[in-house]
Amino acid sequence: MRRWIIVGALAIATLGSERGQTGVRPGSDEGQSGVGRGSEQGQTPWQNPQRIRRPRYARTASFAQATQNAATQDFQTNVVDYRISVRLDATSKKLEGRERLTWRNPSADTVGDLWFHLYLNAFKSEKTTFYRESGGRLRGDVMSPDKWGWIRITSMRLADGTDLTDTLTFEHPDDDNSDDETVARIVLPDSVPPGGEVTLDIAFDAQLPAVFARTGYYRDFHLAGQWFPKIAVYEPAGTRGRVSGGWNAHQFHAFSEFYANFGHFLVDITVPTPHVVGATGERRSRQDHPDGTTTYVYEQDRVHDFAWTADPSFVVVDAMFSGATDVTADDYAAAARLVGAAVERLPDVRIQLLMQPDHVPQTARHLRAIKAAIKYFGLWYGPYPYATITVVDPPEGGMGAGGMEYPTF
Repeated sequence: MRRWIIVGALAIATLGSERGQTGVRPGSDEGQSGVGRGSEQGQTPWQNPQRIRRPRYARTASFAQATQNAATQDFQTNVVDYRISVRLDATSKKLEGRERLTWRNPSADTVGDLWFHLYLNAFKSEKTTFYRESGGRLRGDVMSPDKWGWIRITSMRLADGTDLTDTLTFEHPDDDNSDDETVARIVLPDSVPPGGEVTLDIAFDAQLPAVFARTGYYRDFHLAGQWFPKIAVYEPAGTRGRVSGGWNAHQFHAFSEFYANFGHFLVDITVPTPHVVGATGERRSRQDHPDGTTTYVYEQDRVHDFAWTADPSFVVVDAMFSGATDVTADDYAAAARLVGAAVERLPDVRIQLLMQPDHVPQTARHLRAIKAAIKYFGLWYGPYPYATITVVDPPEGGMGAGGMEYPTF
Protein backbone atom coordinates (compact mmCIF):
# COMPACT_ATOMS: atom_id res chain seq x y z
CA MET A 1 0.00 0.00 0.00
CA ARG A 2 1.15 3.57 -0.60
CA ARG A 3 1.70 5.49 2.59
CA TRP A 4 2.61 9.13 3.13
CA ILE A 5 5.08 9.74 5.92
CA ILE A 6 5.58 13.31 7.06
CA VAL A 7 9.20 14.03 7.93
CA GLY A 8 10.47 17.45 8.90
CA ALA A 9 7.32 19.07 7.46
CA LEU A 10 7.88 17.33 4.13
CA ALA A 11 5.66 14.65 2.64
CA ILE A 12 7.65 11.66 1.49
CA ALA A 13 6.04 8.86 -0.49
CA THR A 14 7.18 5.50 0.79
CA LEU A 15 5.92 1.98 0.56
CA GLY A 16 5.18 -0.09 3.60
CA SER A 17 3.41 -3.18 4.78
CA GLU A 18 -0.15 -3.24 6.03
CA ARG A 19 1.27 -2.69 9.50
CA GLY A 20 2.55 0.69 8.41
CA GLN A 21 6.25 -0.10 8.25
CA THR A 22 8.34 2.38 6.34
CA GLY A 23 10.72 1.18 3.68
CA VAL A 24 10.65 -2.38 2.40
CA ARG A 25 11.29 -5.70 4.03
CA PRO A 26 14.71 -6.06 5.68
CA GLY A 27 17.19 -7.48 3.23
CA SER A 28 15.07 -6.93 0.14
CA ASP A 29 16.44 -5.05 -2.82
CA GLU A 30 15.15 -1.91 -4.46
CA GLY A 31 13.38 -3.85 -7.17
CA GLN A 32 10.86 -5.37 -4.77
CA SER A 33 7.57 -4.01 -3.42
CA GLY A 34 6.62 -2.51 -6.78
CA VAL A 35 8.92 0.50 -6.65
CA GLY A 36 12.00 -0.64 -8.45
CA ARG A 37 13.07 -0.92 -12.04
CA GLY A 38 9.87 -2.24 -13.49
CA SER A 39 6.94 -1.04 -15.47
CA GLU A 40 5.88 2.59 -15.54
CA GLN A 41 3.06 1.66 -13.21
CA GLY A 42 5.57 0.63 -10.56
CA GLN A 43 7.76 3.69 -10.96
CA THR A 44 7.81 6.39 -8.32
CA PRO A 45 7.42 10.09 -9.18
CA TRP A 46 11.14 10.78 -8.84
CA GLN A 47 11.92 7.91 -11.24
CA ASN A 48 9.40 9.20 -13.79
CA PRO A 49 8.79 12.96 -13.44
CA GLN A 50 5.95 12.74 -15.97
CA ARG A 51 3.88 11.04 -13.26
CA ILE A 52 4.13 13.97 -10.86
CA ARG A 53 0.79 15.65 -10.62
CA ARG A 54 0.29 19.37 -10.71
CA PRO A 55 -0.16 20.54 -7.10
CA ARG A 56 -3.67 21.67 -6.29
CA TYR A 57 -2.45 24.68 -4.34
CA ALA A 58 0.88 25.68 -5.83
CA ARG A 59 2.62 28.90 -4.83
CA THR A 60 1.13 31.19 -7.44
CA ALA A 61 1.79 34.88 -6.96
CA SER A 62 -1.49 35.26 -5.05
CA PHE A 63 -0.76 32.11 -3.03
CA ALA A 64 2.71 33.40 -2.16
CA GLN A 65 1.30 36.73 -1.01
CA ALA A 66 -1.35 35.02 1.09
CA THR A 67 1.27 32.75 2.61
CA GLN A 68 3.49 35.70 3.43
CA ASN A 69 0.59 37.55 5.02
CA ALA A 70 -0.30 34.47 7.07
CA ALA A 71 3.25 34.06 8.39
CA THR A 72 2.98 34.97 12.03
CA GLN A 73 5.25 37.36 13.83
CA ASP A 74 5.79 34.45 16.20
CA PHE A 75 7.96 32.75 13.57
CA GLN A 76 10.01 35.89 13.00
CA THR A 77 10.49 36.63 16.70
CA ASN A 78 11.03 33.73 19.07
CA VAL A 79 8.51 33.70 21.90
CA VAL A 80 10.39 31.03 23.87
CA ASP A 81 14.02 30.14 24.49
CA TYR A 82 14.96 26.67 25.78
CA ARG A 83 18.32 25.60 27.17
CA ILE A 84 17.99 21.93 28.11
CA SER A 85 20.44 19.35 29.45
CA VAL A 86 19.24 15.74 29.47
CA ARG A 87 20.87 12.45 30.40
CA LEU A 88 19.59 9.05 29.24
CA ASP A 89 19.85 5.99 31.46
CA ALA A 90 19.74 3.35 28.74
CA THR A 91 19.08 0.57 31.26
CA SER A 92 16.09 2.03 33.11
CA LYS A 93 14.96 4.12 30.11
CA LYS A 94 14.77 7.17 32.33
CA LEU A 95 15.66 10.78 31.58
CA GLU A 96 17.10 13.30 34.00
CA GLY A 97 16.89 16.87 32.83
CA ARG A 98 17.44 20.52 33.58
CA GLU A 99 15.77 23.27 31.61
CA ARG A 100 16.20 27.03 31.54
CA LEU A 101 13.14 28.51 29.89
CA THR A 102 12.61 32.13 28.91
CA TRP A 103 9.08 33.11 27.88
CA ARG A 104 8.26 36.43 26.28
CA ASN A 105 4.77 37.85 26.64
CA PRO A 106 3.51 38.35 23.06
CA SER A 107 0.34 40.16 24.13
CA ALA A 108 -0.86 43.49 25.48
CA ASP A 109 -2.03 41.66 28.62
CA THR A 110 -0.45 41.38 32.04
CA VAL A 111 0.04 37.64 32.61
CA GLY A 112 0.16 36.28 36.16
CA ASP A 113 0.45 32.54 35.57
CA LEU A 114 2.16 30.08 33.22
CA TRP A 115 0.70 26.88 31.79
CA PHE A 116 2.72 23.85 30.71
CA HIS A 117 2.29 20.61 28.78
CA LEU A 118 3.61 17.44 30.42
CA TYR A 119 2.79 15.15 27.54
CA LEU A 120 4.57 12.01 28.76
CA ASN A 121 2.02 11.76 31.58
CA ALA A 122 -0.50 10.64 28.96
CA PHE A 123 1.20 7.23 29.26
CA LYS A 124 1.12 7.13 33.06
CA SER A 125 -1.88 4.86 33.64
CA GLU A 126 -5.17 3.60 32.26
CA LYS A 127 -6.90 6.60 33.84
CA THR A 128 -5.40 9.34 31.68
CA THR A 129 -7.53 11.13 29.13
CA PHE A 130 -5.36 9.82 26.29
CA TYR A 131 -5.75 6.20 27.44
CA ARG A 132 -9.47 6.53 28.05
CA GLU A 133 -10.01 7.93 24.55
CA SER A 134 -7.67 5.53 22.73
CA GLY A 135 -8.19 2.39 24.78
CA GLY A 136 -4.42 2.00 24.69
CA ARG A 137 -4.46 1.54 20.91
CA LEU A 138 -3.23 3.83 18.16
CA ARG A 139 -2.60 3.12 14.47
CA GLY A 140 -2.55 -0.61 15.09
CA ASP A 141 -0.14 -0.44 18.04
CA VAL A 142 -1.08 -1.55 21.53
CA MET A 143 0.27 0.17 24.63
CA SER A 144 2.20 -2.08 27.05
CA PRO A 145 0.31 -1.88 30.37
CA ASP A 146 3.40 -2.80 32.40
CA LYS A 147 5.73 -0.26 30.73
CA TRP A 148 4.22 3.11 31.54
CA GLY A 149 5.79 6.49 30.91
CA TRP A 150 5.65 9.72 32.90
CA ILE A 151 7.31 13.07 33.54
CA ARG A 152 7.74 14.85 36.86
CA ILE A 153 8.84 18.39 37.64
CA THR A 154 11.06 18.14 40.71
CA SER A 155 11.91 21.83 40.97
CA MET A 156 10.83 25.10 39.37
CA ARG A 157 12.45 28.41 40.29
CA LEU A 158 12.72 31.89 38.91
CA ALA A 159 16.15 32.92 37.69
CA ASP A 160 16.66 34.78 40.98
CA GLY A 161 16.10 31.57 42.95
CA THR A 162 12.49 32.14 44.02
CA ASP A 163 10.94 28.67 44.45
CA LEU A 164 7.68 28.16 42.57
CA THR A 165 7.46 24.39 42.90
CA ASP A 166 4.70 24.43 45.53
CA THR A 167 2.47 26.61 43.33
CA LEU A 168 2.30 23.93 40.62
CA THR A 169 -1.14 22.41 40.10
CA PHE A 170 -2.46 19.96 37.51
CA GLU A 171 -5.28 21.38 35.44
CA HIS A 172 -7.97 19.59 33.44
CA PRO A 173 -9.47 22.22 31.13
CA ASP A 174 -11.10 19.76 28.72
CA ASP A 175 -12.79 17.01 30.71
CA ASP A 176 -12.21 17.57 34.45
CA ASN A 177 -10.35 14.25 34.65
CA SER A 178 -8.47 14.55 37.94
CA ASP A 179 -6.31 11.56 36.99
CA ASP A 180 -4.88 13.36 33.96
CA GLU A 181 -1.63 15.23 34.60
CA THR A 182 -0.72 16.39 31.10
CA VAL A 183 -1.37 20.09 31.82
CA ALA A 184 0.18 22.02 34.71
CA ARG A 185 -0.02 25.62 35.93
CA ILE A 186 2.12 27.79 38.16
CA VAL A 187 1.32 31.17 39.70
CA LEU A 188 3.96 33.89 39.39
CA PRO A 189 4.78 36.20 42.31
CA ASP A 190 4.96 39.08 39.84
CA SER A 191 3.00 39.27 36.62
CA VAL A 192 4.76 39.47 33.26
CA PRO A 193 3.97 42.86 31.65
CA PRO A 194 3.10 43.26 27.95
CA GLY A 195 6.23 42.56 25.96
CA GLY A 196 8.07 41.49 29.12
CA GLU A 197 9.72 38.16 29.83
CA VAL A 198 10.30 35.68 32.63
CA THR A 199 13.03 33.05 33.02
CA LEU A 200 12.57 29.77 34.89
CA ASP A 201 15.00 27.06 35.97
CA ILE A 202 13.27 23.68 35.89
CA ALA A 203 14.51 20.28 37.02
CA PHE A 204 12.63 17.21 35.84
CA ASP A 205 12.86 13.47 35.45
CA ALA A 206 10.95 11.21 33.12
CA GLN A 207 10.31 7.58 32.29
CA LEU A 208 10.05 6.70 28.63
CA PRO A 209 7.24 4.24 27.87
CA ALA A 210 7.60 1.19 25.69
CA VAL A 211 7.42 2.78 22.25
CA PHE A 212 3.89 3.91 21.54
CA ALA A 213 2.16 6.92 19.98
CA ARG A 214 5.32 8.50 18.59
CA THR A 215 7.65 8.17 21.59
CA GLY A 216 9.41 5.65 23.81
CA TYR A 217 11.87 2.77 23.55
CA TYR A 218 12.25 -0.67 22.05
CA ARG A 219 15.28 -2.57 23.33
CA ASP A 220 18.21 -0.20 22.65
CA PHE A 221 16.23 2.13 20.38
CA HIS A 222 14.99 5.37 21.98
CA LEU A 223 12.81 8.08 20.46
CA ALA A 224 12.28 11.05 22.77
CA GLY A 225 9.29 13.03 21.57
CA GLN A 226 7.23 15.41 23.75
CA TRP A 227 9.71 14.63 26.50
CA PHE A 228 10.33 17.92 28.35
CA PRO A 229 8.15 20.47 30.19
CA LYS A 230 6.83 22.61 27.35
CA ILE A 231 5.19 25.95 27.93
CA ALA A 232 1.75 26.35 26.38
CA VAL A 233 0.73 29.12 23.98
CA TYR A 234 -0.61 32.42 25.27
CA GLU A 235 -2.89 33.76 22.55
CA PRO A 236 -3.45 37.53 22.38
CA ALA A 237 -6.96 38.85 21.77
CA GLY A 238 -7.91 38.42 18.13
CA THR A 239 -5.99 35.17 17.67
CA ARG A 240 -8.30 32.70 15.95
CA GLY A 241 -11.21 34.96 16.88
CA ARG A 242 -10.46 35.23 20.60
CA VAL A 243 -12.29 38.09 22.33
CA SER A 244 -9.69 38.26 25.08
CA GLY A 245 -6.19 36.91 25.57
CA GLY A 246 -5.60 33.62 27.35
CA TRP A 247 -3.68 30.35 27.48
CA ASN A 248 -4.35 27.65 24.91
CA ALA A 249 -3.41 24.54 26.88
CA HIS A 250 -5.31 21.39 26.06
CA GLN A 251 -4.72 17.99 27.59
CA PHE A 252 -3.09 15.24 25.53
CA HIS A 253 -5.92 13.63 23.57
CA ALA A 254 -5.89 10.52 21.40
CA PHE A 255 -6.90 12.51 18.32
CA SER A 256 -5.23 15.89 18.45
CA GLU A 257 -2.02 17.64 17.45
CA PHE A 258 0.63 19.57 19.34
CA TYR A 259 0.63 23.37 19.52
CA ALA A 260 3.55 25.53 20.62
CA ASN A 261 5.26 28.85 19.96
CA PHE A 262 8.31 29.10 17.76
CA GLY A 263 11.53 29.46 19.69
CA HIS A 264 15.23 28.81 20.05
CA PHE A 265 16.54 25.47 21.37
CA LEU A 266 20.03 24.68 22.66
CA VAL A 267 20.04 21.10 23.94
CA ASP A 268 22.80 18.84 25.20
CA ILE A 269 22.09 15.10 25.27
CA THR A 270 24.24 12.68 27.27
CA VAL A 271 24.03 9.00 26.37
CA PRO A 272 26.17 5.89 26.69
CA THR A 273 29.05 6.31 24.22
CA PRO A 274 28.08 3.40 21.93
CA HIS A 275 24.75 5.09 21.14
CA VAL A 276 24.38 7.04 17.91
CA VAL A 277 22.34 10.23 18.35
CA GLY A 278 20.20 12.26 15.97
CA ALA A 279 18.14 15.29 16.88
CA THR A 280 16.37 18.44 15.79
CA GLY A 281 18.75 21.10 14.51
CA GLU A 282 22.46 21.31 13.86
CA ARG A 283 25.04 19.42 15.90
CA ARG A 284 27.41 21.89 17.53
CA SER A 285 29.74 19.55 19.39
CA ARG A 286 30.45 16.10 20.75
CA GLN A 287 32.40 15.33 23.91
CA ASP A 288 33.37 11.91 25.28
CA HIS A 289 33.58 11.48 29.07
CA PRO A 290 35.68 9.13 31.25
CA ASP A 291 32.50 7.50 32.64
CA GLY A 292 31.66 5.94 29.26
CA THR A 293 29.15 8.55 28.19
CA THR A 294 29.11 11.09 25.40
CA THR A 295 27.42 14.50 25.24
CA TYR A 296 26.06 15.86 22.00
CA VAL A 297 25.00 19.49 21.66
CA TYR A 298 22.33 20.53 19.16
CA GLU A 299 20.95 23.96 18.38
CA GLN A 300 18.09 25.23 16.24
CA ASP A 301 16.30 28.56 15.90
CA ARG A 302 12.71 29.25 14.85
CA VAL A 303 11.21 25.84 15.64
CA HIS A 304 8.30 24.89 17.86
CA ASP A 305 9.57 21.57 19.19
CA PHE A 306 12.64 19.41 19.73
CA ALA A 307 12.97 15.63 19.47
CA TRP A 308 15.89 13.21 19.48
CA THR A 309 16.78 9.56 19.08
CA ALA A 310 19.55 7.26 20.31
CA ASP A 311 20.40 3.72 19.25
CA PRO A 312 23.77 1.92 19.14
CA SER A 313 22.66 0.07 16.00
CA PHE A 314 22.14 3.11 13.77
CA VAL A 315 24.20 3.26 10.61
CA VAL A 316 24.80 6.94 9.76
CA VAL A 317 24.54 8.06 6.16
CA ASP A 318 25.36 11.71 5.40
CA ALA A 319 24.36 13.36 2.14
CA MET A 320 23.52 16.75 0.63
CA PHE A 321 20.61 18.13 -1.30
CA SER A 322 21.92 20.64 -3.80
CA GLY A 323 19.76 23.30 -5.34
CA ALA A 324 22.22 23.38 -8.23
CA THR A 325 22.66 19.70 -9.08
CA ASP A 326 19.46 18.05 -7.76
CA VAL A 327 17.25 20.58 -9.55
CA THR A 328 17.75 21.22 -13.24
CA ALA A 329 17.25 24.43 -15.18
CA ASP A 330 14.23 22.81 -16.80
CA ASP A 331 12.81 22.07 -13.32
CA TYR A 332 13.11 25.71 -12.33
CA ALA A 333 11.59 26.86 -15.62
CA ALA A 334 8.65 24.46 -15.30
CA ALA A 335 8.00 25.59 -11.73
CA ALA A 336 8.13 29.25 -12.78
CA ARG A 337 5.53 28.60 -15.48
CA LEU A 338 3.37 26.72 -12.99
CA VAL A 339 3.35 29.43 -10.33
CA GLY A 340 3.50 32.39 -12.68
CA ALA A 341 6.52 33.93 -11.01
CA ALA A 342 10.27 33.55 -10.80
CA VAL A 343 11.45 30.66 -8.65
CA GLU A 344 14.65 31.24 -6.71
CA ARG A 345 17.41 28.64 -6.47
CA LEU A 346 16.65 26.21 -3.67
CA PRO A 347 19.16 26.25 -0.79
CA ASP A 348 21.39 23.30 -0.02
CA VAL A 349 20.30 21.01 2.83
CA ARG A 350 22.42 18.56 4.82
CA ILE A 351 20.69 15.19 5.04
CA GLN A 352 21.39 12.54 7.65
CA LEU A 353 19.86 9.08 7.50
CA LEU A 354 19.93 6.92 10.64
CA MET A 355 19.44 3.45 9.20
CA GLN A 356 18.90 0.07 10.78
CA PRO A 357 21.71 -2.27 9.68
CA ASP A 358 19.42 -4.61 7.75
CA HIS A 359 17.90 -1.65 5.90
CA VAL A 360 21.19 -0.25 4.60
CA PRO A 361 20.48 -1.65 1.09
CA GLN A 362 17.56 0.82 1.03
CA THR A 363 19.78 3.87 1.54
CA ALA A 364 19.55 5.08 -2.05
CA ARG A 365 15.79 4.78 -1.96
CA HIS A 366 15.52 6.84 1.21
CA LEU A 367 17.75 9.52 -0.27
CA ARG A 368 15.70 9.70 -3.45
CA ALA A 369 12.55 10.14 -1.38
CA ILE A 370 13.87 12.94 0.82
CA LYS A 371 15.50 14.76 -2.08
CA ALA A 372 12.31 14.55 -4.11
CA ALA A 373 10.35 16.00 -1.18
CA ILE A 374 12.77 18.89 -0.67
CA LYS A 375 12.82 19.56 -4.40
CA TYR A 376 9.15 19.52 -5.28
CA PHE A 377 7.81 21.08 -2.09
CA GLY A 378 10.49 23.73 -2.53
CA LEU A 379 9.57 24.44 -6.13
CA TRP A 380 5.83 24.42 -5.53
CA TYR A 381 5.40 25.91 -2.05
CA GLY A 382 8.65 27.54 -0.99
CA PRO A 383 12.18 26.53 0.05
CA TYR A 384 12.81 24.22 2.99
CA PRO A 385 13.69 26.78 5.70
CA TYR A 386 16.38 24.88 7.66
CA ALA A 387 19.93 23.77 7.02
CA THR A 388 19.50 20.13 8.04
CA ILE A 389 17.03 17.27 7.99
CA THR A 390 17.39 13.94 9.82
CA VAL A 391 15.47 10.81 8.79
CA VAL A 392 15.10 8.05 11.39
CA ASP A 393 14.59 4.41 10.46
CA PRO A 394 13.07 2.66 13.51
CA PRO A 395 13.70 -1.03 14.17
CA GLU A 396 11.08 -3.64 13.42
CA GLY A 397 9.68 -3.55 16.98
CA GLY A 398 9.81 0.23 17.27
CA MET A 399 7.41 1.23 14.53
CA GLY A 400 5.21 3.00 17.08
CA ALA A 401 7.77 5.80 16.76
CA GLY A 402 7.37 5.94 12.99
CA GLY A 403 5.19 8.19 10.88
CA MET A 404 5.87 11.23 13.04
CA GLU A 405 7.42 14.56 12.17
CA TYR A 406 9.30 17.14 14.22
CA PRO A 407 11.16 20.24 13.05
CA THR A 408 14.13 19.15 10.88
CA PHE A 409 13.67 15.59 12.20
